[in-house]
Amino acid sequence: MTRIINELVTLDVRTVRHNTRYRTCRYLQFRSSVGSQSHSSVFTMLNKCRYTVWPGVLSGAGTTQISPTGFILRRGESTSVSVPTSWSGRLWGRTLCTEDSSGKFSCLTGDCGSSTLECSSSSASPPATLAEFTLNGAGGLDLYDVSLVDGYNLPMMVSPNGGTGGNCTSAFIGGAITILAAMRQLWHLF
Repeated sequence: MTRIINELVTLDVRTVRHNTRYRTCRYLQFRSSVGSQSHSSVFTMLNKCRYTVWPGVLSGAGTTQISPTGFILRRGESTSVSVPTSWSGRLWGRTLCTEDSSGKFSCLTGDCGSSTLECSSSSASPPATLAEFTLNGAGGLDLYDVSLVDGYNLPMMVSPNGGTGGNCTSAFIGGAITILAAMRQLWHLF
């Protein structure tokens, strides 16, 4: 289990606003920090995998498209992306990406179908573990989750850093062992 946790891509989300609630998970590691002076958020993604990951970003309907919408993170690298105060969208990691002789870019998992490094306004093709965010949502709260609705391709964690109110804990989606353990817990509920 320790080996799985050490092989993640990390995202550090810094939201600077009061009355913020967080839920977290791991896939790429996403970290979030909350302060009280500014009204913006910064997502910092850290690749803790032993291989290169190509994150994709898609803004939700009616929210500002952020840039970049796709980039490369080699093992141990990180990058930060600023997002507006009121933003919703998803981030995911693409794996086993290549560019063919004609310049067409594609990925084995999480491909967005844009044929380029940038995803523009395209979402991930399954399988892809998703980190989903709504900033300044209902009641002024920031909400997030890690979703397996489009399948699983990487372990992911979203880690809050700072903030006030709510349940500021980290959640983790790891390898097959973690997923099976979570399913076993759900089966006991029924």
